[in-house]
Amino acid sequence: MTRKHNISGQSILEELRRQSEDINLSSEDGLEQIRLNDDGDEISETEMLNQSGGDLPERAAPKNKRDENEPLLVKVKDISSGEIITRKMTAIQVWALKKSEKVMMELDADGQGRDNGSNLFVRFLGQVARRIIFCPISIKRWDKMPEDNTKRQWELIEENFEFDYAAGVKWALRTLGDRWKAHKYNLRGEYFFPNKRKAEILAVNPSDILPVEWTAFVDHYMDLKIKVNN
Repeated sequence: MTRKHNISGQSILEELRRQSEDINLSSEDGLEQIRLNDDGDEISETEMLNQSGGDLPERAAPKNKRDENEPLLVKVKDISSGEIITRKMTAIQVWALKKSEKVMMELDADGQGRDNGSNLFVRFLGQVARRIIFCPISIKRWDKMPEDNTKRQWELIEENFEFDYAAGVKWALRTLGDRWKAHKYNLRGEYFFPNKRKAEILAVNPSDILPVEWTAFVDHYMDLKIKVNN
């Protein structure tokens, strides 16, 4: 299917918010056409394996935990009263916001974040990407993410952050997709080694990942690696 590049943020936003059960997100005008990077194409998993001569690439360097947990000075709005206060927050504290509170974000002319609220947002998305309920690792490609998960992701974003949603929806979902791919990449770097058999990798199922998710994840990448090596 040829990807379209002119889908408006408003139409994507309306589709995300639509409550009817017959939404077809895999149609030509659906969410799967949101690009995950600036040149419009995902790097395939096969390419990533090929680039390393069939073995897994070196694990991506993790973010400095001290930086990730460092509080940022952001504006928080009480949507019931309209009051805006400035306070320091970390990404983990976003999960504990009151239902009436939202972190405010500013976007630039390209619909991308440009302030501390946006920096906190990106850090928060990194945590969302690691939670199976929102971003299962059993899914092979971001553009194949189930409709229910995509809607759940967006609801979480709208519940906790306020910005021009129509202008920023593409950037927000693309950023979440990038964080999800990085999470899967890091899992492979931590648990997959050339001298490890599939059964050994399955046996080290991380405690925060459901066995059914881990099995599907391992099955996919081990099978992919075999195909590349052959």
